[in-house]
Amino acid sequence: MRKVITYTRFVCAMAYQMIADVLKSVWAFSIAMDCGNKSDNLYLDVQIRFCVNEVLYNLHLVALPMREHHTGQYRFTIISDYLDALCKDWRTKLIDITSDRTSSMTGHRSGIVTRLHQISLPGCYRVWCAAHQMD
Repeated sequence: MRKVITYTRFVCAMAYQMIADVLKSVWAFSIAMDCGNKSDNLYLDVQIRFCVNEVLYNLHLVALPMREHHTGQYRFTIISDYLDALCKDWRTKLIDITSDRTSSMTGHRSGIVTRLHQISLPGCYRVWCAAHQMD
């Protein structure tokens, strides 16, 4: 079992390094976020979208556990720290943020999308997920 855990960590580290290398070379990317609650475990699910050589990639980036409530400040801190580790200049490359329309995501003051949008360059769009709109 210990070998499986070690190999899994190694593969994850390699994948994150590859994504970090790609994000250095692309001019822009977008993220999609959704919160979930499975078996009383809160998490923030993040996907990333970018284009390389005219191919659009949509990757599941991470499902971050949230030890606190669904507060926008807590989510913002988690995702901004994560993006800082993955791509130092993410604030200049982020062009779109997609999410559900919960107040902790899109609230005027403390919503995670609102905060990410405020620190990104002008031209970054906020999109309410079409799947959530249809629900």
